[in-house]
Amino acid sequence: MDDKKTADSSISAVVKTFKVIETLSSRQSWDLARLTSAVDMPKTTVHRILLTLINIGYVEQCETSGKYRCTFRFLNLGSRIVDSNSVVMAAQPFMDELESITNENINLCIPDGDCLVIVSKRESTYSLKPSQPLGQRLPLHGSANGRAFLSHARECIQKKVISGLRSTGAVGDIQSFIDLLESIRKEGVAMEIEEHIKGVGCIAAPILDHENQPVGTLGIATPTVRLTDEMIKEFRRLAVTKAHALSKLLGAK
Repeated sequence: MDDKKTADSSISAVVKTFKVIETLSSRQSWDLARLTSAVDMPKTTVHRILLTLINIGYVEQCETSGKYRCTFRFLNLGSRIVDSNSVVMAAQPFMDELESITNENINLCIPDGDCLVIVSKRESTYSLKPSQPLGQRLPLHGSANGRAFLSHARECIQKKVISGLRSTGAVGDIQSFIDLLESIRKEGVAMEIEEHIKGVGCIAAPILDHENQPVGTLGIATPTVRLTDEMIKEFRRLAVTKAHALSKLLGAK
């Protein structure tokens, strides 16, 4: 019984720590009072967690303001996770080729919970280009990358997402959305114009693994003012071609 209480206490401490970390990372810096209010924990608990994180180098306290902020050690940790991902490693030359041909933003996205996350990118040399930071989360229903991924996902995943959309009313016409996913699945590419980010169009294709299941997407993003019908046609072809070649490298049939 004592062992179970100890284990439960340890789990609770970890959950609280990560809640503090996630909240702390949402802004540049926090004072203790506002952070305590945001995470809804006792001040002594939050302060103890912060001191522990400071001791191991993941948080620092500004000497002048006394505010707390995450250090770049988290970035280093995230980079190591991304770099060790086989999809990320395999995708690099394909992203280089797409950027060289299009001179537009190229994004590699992989799933994280109910979203996709930009984990690697190539940026256009044009002065006018989308601002898409690493770590940006993309919705499965409202982005080209998300739809490309969802269109090839297992039926149970699709049903879960669609059920959520139906209950929240995020999509007005559910049947039209289902039909759209089927069309994307057949064509192998998704496109959206200013649905996720105003002034930006995106074309994306799914990356499949050896079980023909989606493990990510390759996307081309560009300002809509530069997006012509000819470019759309060519970008769709390029996205499908490179995603198909990458999928084949990963063992897709």
